[in-house]
Amino acid sequence: MRLEDRWQGSLLAVAMAVGLALLLFALKPSRGGSAIPAPSLPAGTEVTVRLLRPVSSRTIHLGDRFAGQLTSVDPPYGTLLPGGAEVEGRCVAARSATPSRSGYLRLVLYAIRIPTGRLVSLHSTTLIERGSAPLVDAQLDTSVPLRFTLLEPVLIPPR
Repeated sequence: MRLEDRWQGSLLAVAMAVGLALLLFALKPSRGGSAIPAPSLPAGTEVTVRLLRPVSSRTIHLGDRFAGQLTSVDPPYGTLLPGGAEVEGRCVAARSATPSRSGYLRLVLYAIRIPTGRLVSLHSTTLIERGSAPLVDAQLDTSVPLRFTLLEPVLIPPR
């Protein structure tokens, strides 16, 4: 066998070994966890929440936060987050009612507390509520279920 053939064979063996090592490194669990990906709620999942306190376009302002409780998650993802999980949201627009127009408010969710107690960020659609007539403020009571849709996947870290 020629020296050049042996050299090419050795180079091929080294390249295969390096490729295998890289593959094993990529599959190696990080921080002692498993190689199984963490569960997630995909974009498009609908979640229903109830407010902990009423919200009104007369009293809430841009940037104000609100708190709620998760009441349901669209199947089959409801098992990832228990009912009653805390959610946090923010007012992204509000206007009090005037003699010529009704009040309105726009709310989004930005975080949920997962079973481990950790607060996980999320991005949801905007919920818009309007007053029914001029001089009527938009009001959301604690008994009203509010539906939001996730705009991005939400990774649920392992316990």
